Amino acid sequence: MAYALQTVGSTTSSVKDDSEVLELEDASNSVAEHIIGNSAAVKDLGNPTANGTAKSTQQAQNYDKSNGGDNEEGVISISLLLWTFFQAIGLAFVAAIVCISVIYKEGYFSESGNGNSVVISKTQIRNWHFTLGTVGFIYLYGNSMLMIKKGKKNATLPFILVNTFAFLVSVLSVFIAVVRKEMGKSSDSPDSKSVLSDHLFSLHSWIGATAMLFFTLQWLTAVITFAMPRFHRIGLLLGKQFSLYTIVIATLASLIGVNEHAICKLNTEYKKYPSEGLALNSFGILVLIFSLLTIYAMVRKRNYND
Repeated sequence: MAYALQTVGSTTSSVKDDSEVLELEDASNSVAEHIIGNSAAVKDLGNPTANGTAKSTQQAQNYDKSNGGDNEEGVISISLLLWTFFQAIGLAFVAAIVCISVIYKEGYFSESGNGNSVVISKTQIRNWHFTLGTVGFIYLYGNSMLMIKKGKKNATLPFILVNTFAFLVSVLSVFIAVVRKEMGKSSDSPDSKSVLSDHLFSLHSWIGATAMLFFTLQWLTAVITFAMPRFHRIGLLLGKQFSLYTIVIATLASLIGVNEHAICKLNTEYKKYPSEGLALNSFGILVLIFSLLTIYAMVRKRNYND
């Protein structure tokens, strides 16, 4: 009986020991798995190409790209809207001066008596002067100024081409004004030698000559800067100053010329709001708005190469 109890007790003790061993093995296995998991996590943190880190980085990049793309699209849409408004104003005053010349001032040319040739009268030459001056000094010149890129180290080829075309059109308008004054004058006329008194007596002519001078200086600095990039610092510094002065002075010359013409031609009818007077005033307002937009854009880009 005692032997039986001892046998049972020993069996019970062995079973208890085996269960304790199993419990210790389970605990050690769980600890080992925990250590292995932690080591894997540490490797993932240390390796920037790990799955978790790579996914997080990719998500952050995608977020940044999506936000940046939205902002860029918004800026492009606003810029496109402003550019469209700018061009609409410019084309409106160009169309206005053409309509005024055709409707109220005999147009730009007419047929001769036999109908086989085209003739241009003094009034029509003046129309060419007004139109070409408006297109060259204001519209084309303003567009060339908007083509200046921020941060560029040198003048770009499209800017040089548009600016040169504007310069040539402006020179042609001034030349036409001189030709108009010289028409009908004989070589032995007492007024044939009074060039200054015949061409540079009005405020419009003085300001127009000043605008031509500044435009010439601005164009020369732009061409020199484009042809010889090593002079870009001094060239762009002078070009920025001359360009701002040119658009301001050219706008003044245009407005004063239109006002002088309206007063001289309409005389007392001007204050009665005739259709031609209203058209000339509307033309002047459109030119002023266009020039103010150009000046605003130029001032914002004033330090584009500093």
